[in-house]
Amino acid sequence: KGGFSHVEKLLMPAEHLRKIIKDHGDMSSRKFRHDKRVYLGALKFVPHAVYKLLENMPMPWEQVRVT
Repeated sequence: KGGFSHVEKLLMPAEHLRKIIKDHGDMSSRKFRHDKRVYLGALKFVPHAVYKLLENMPMPWEQVRVT
């Protein structure tokens, strides 16, 4: 229970990634109205996420942290 199992992930084919970019590159269509709202709403959490990332990175003058 709770053990770690390593799963080998396959790379996505380039055609699939190109289709995702092509379909979602222009978010101005009506079908992405809800998604655009969700994405814009999530942007308010970016400064806090960056702050936490910088807070947890060891500074060059600090020793290696052991947690």
